[in-house]
Amino acid sequence: MTHTPTRTAVAAAAAATTEPHRAEFDRRYDTHLRHQRLKGLRPKTIEACARGIRRMGEYFDYRIDALGNDQLSR
Repeated sequence: MTHTPTRTAVAAAAAATTEPHRAEFDRRYDTHLRHQRLKGLRPKTIEACARGIRRMGEYFDYRIDALGNDQLSR
C-alpha cells in the first residue's frame, strides 16, 4: 500500500521550503514600496506595481531575485 500525502501535509511541506525565501521577499518588497513612496509616485501606481510583484512572488515561490529574461517574458 502506498502512502498518499494529504493536502495539508503537502501545503505544510511547501510552506517549509518557501519560508526562508518568503522572509527575504517580504523585506525587499517593503523596501521597494518605501522607495516608491519616497519618489512621490501616485498611490494607484504603487498599488499596481506592488500587485504585480506579489503575483510574481507567489508564482515563483518568492524567489524573484534570480529570475532570468526568459522567465520574466512568459
